Amino acid sequence: MYLKEMQIRNFRKFGDDNNIIDFAYVHNSNKTDSSSTKQIMATTLLIGQNNAGKTTIVQAIIKTVEQSFKAEDLNFKVLSCYIKDYRKYLETTTNDSKEPVFPSIIISYCFHLDLNNEKRKDKMHYIYPLINTDMTDKCEVNAYLKTELTNELEVKEKIKELILKKNPDSKESVLEYVKLINDLGGLSYKVYLDDKFTILASDQKVIRNLLSVKQIDFCSLYKSNCISDAFNKILAFRTQNNESLHTEVNNAVTGINTNINNLDFIKNEPDRINEILEKGIGGKKAQMTLHSDMSLEDLLNKNILKYGYIDEDFQIPENQYGMGYQNLMLIISEIIQELDSMDKDSFESKINMFILEEPESYMHPQMQRLLIKRIDSIVADLILANSNQEDISNFQMLITSHSSHILRGKLDSALSFDFINYLHSCGRNETRAVVLSDKLFNSSSSSNNSENANGANFIKRYFKYQAPELFFADACIVVEGQAEETLLPYFIEQEELSNCFISIFSINGAYAFKYDALFKALDIPILILTDLDIAGYSSESGNVIQCTANSQRLETTNYTLKNYNVSLTKGSRIIEKRIVETQHLTNGIYPTSFEEDLIITNKDNKDFCELLASELNEKTISSNEILSKSHSYQIRLSKKKASFSLSLLEKVSDSKLKLSIPGYIQDGLDFLEAELIKVCKIKK
Repeated sequence: MYLKEMQIRNFRKFGDDNNIIDFAYVHNSNKTDSSSTKQIMATTLLIGQNNAGKTTIVQAIIKTVEQSFKAEDLNFKVLSCYIKDYRKYLETTTNDSKEPVFPSIIISYCFHLDLNNEKRKDKMHYIYPLINTDMTDKCEVNAYLKTELTNELEVKEKIKELILKKNPDSKESVLEYVKLINDLGGLSYKVYLDDKFTILASDQKVIRNLLSVKQIDFCSLYKSNCISDAFNKILAFRTQNNESLHTEVNNAVTGINTNINNLDFIKNEPDRINEILEKGIGGKKAQMTLHSDMSLEDLLNKNILKYGYIDEDFQIPENQYGMGYQNLMLIISEIIQELDSMDKDSFESKINMFILEEPESYMHPQMQRLLIKRIDSIVADLILANSNQEDISNFQMLITSHSSHILRGKLDSALSFDFINYLHSCGRNETRAVVLSDKLFNSSSSSNNSENANGANFIKRYFKYQAPELFFADACIVVEGQAEETLLPYFIEQEELSNCFISIFSINGAYAFKYDALFKALDIPILILTDLDIAGYSSESGNVIQCTANSQRLETTNYTLKNYNVSLTKGSRIIEKRIVETQHLTNGIYPTSFEEDLIITNKDNKDFCELLASELNEKTISSNEILSKSHSYQIRLSKKKASFSLSLLEKVSDSKLKLSIPGYIQDGLDFLEAELIKVCKIKK
């Protein structure tokens, strides 16, 4: 039994669309890793930038379990539209006008039942209230949570008063209405069995009873001696709930007190003080005693027991070890605490979920990748060792992260995009959720070209090593060669784009079309820079021919331009949020590469011409020579592109040279800027 899927509507950053989250599950109780018969956890990964909506999903689950939805959890855009519609309704005099319906948060859960597991089948009593048909032929059940105003009539009357009191031309403040709703009882929710909200669940606490959620937030865990605190809690719980262990430890503490009290120092020190007191105040009116009175509670709760680390033969105090290692130990301690505190008679009937928020905190990249590779096995071992369960099929783990290293580690270990949910901020407080999967990338290829077949395998093979950071970028620029990759950061610095996170993805050739399924899933502005590569204008024939506006034939060998059907005379094509840019006609010449376009664009730049002449071992190069020999210069630079681009970068970094941006790159950067303005990443 496990949570298969959830859909979130009108909750915080989520609206009506792109709001489904997919959860990982153990396909059967015998699922193992590749090296042994050891069971592994079902781990779901939520990835995305800061403020993309990862915590929103976590809070949707927690608030469901805690039954703690408030008015501020409503999507503010939806609530604002309701207020505007309600104002229009109040101002309408016709009798046929319909009162707008107050918006509801709707969260639907899809639970899978393992009907083939006889042991589990007998322990599904918490889910029975969701079953309204014969259980034998129903492997999935759904629960639909819908919020409503706790005091609907009173709230609507107060909203009406507030609307009528305000000037129609004044700007509405949603927060005023949020406070009003909360002051009058806030929100409650009901659980239904159907998406039409007509059949109520027989037990309205069914989801709360069915889901057991443990949240581990590392940013709030760390403090001095946090490891000792965490593991002492485990010891305290176990001694309190195990009578023989409690007696054994308590006797040991009593023995420690006896041994201390029998020390001559403890016996004699009070006598010395008492002698002084007798002389000072006379007689034996004030006498002192000294004794050890440590209790079991003191031992476990006052950091008397200290944890540390063993490094070779040395015992190292916990505060001398890195916070990354401490995070790992905190994961273990928190999970053990949760397993210890579970009701052993009921947790086998529940879906038990551990939520790890941003475990990458304080961890260096290599450790992040190692953690995500090993966390499944670590948690599975803890569950099996600390419970009487024979399998972990009713345990799931949800991890949120904004680390490309965590994503890379996940791809390394799982060898799949399955059960990775990508969250992307669309601007204006809206979030889009994309359920990634191998099926998604295999089924959404941009062409039937055999080179583009089996897209998921291609993307996994190359993408995980090069640019998992794309899932955390505001926009992406795809380049084919090292020269473009080297100089693009300089070009970006000259633009408004410098305030955004622009990922440069080098694919070492005209293969951008192979990543098209990935680009669609990312749903961010993407600029694909590719070379014109006009056939017949290369050095292969031994002839160097300048490609001009009067050239009789324009035919490209570039697969990216062919697959995206880019007109060679226009040199550009927009496909949704993607734009393909190649060299345009410049000064009557078609540059066939980045280097040639850069040369032509900067032909009147004296400092640039001097550097170019130096690279080509020429005394001088004039602008007229560039117009007649640009293609020849490009060919001569072909074996020294890297050194040429690095020389340019050195000059521009020292402010000894200012480069003009080639036209096709400038057009592409302008496109990215316009797209980012739409989603409020850049201000107009």
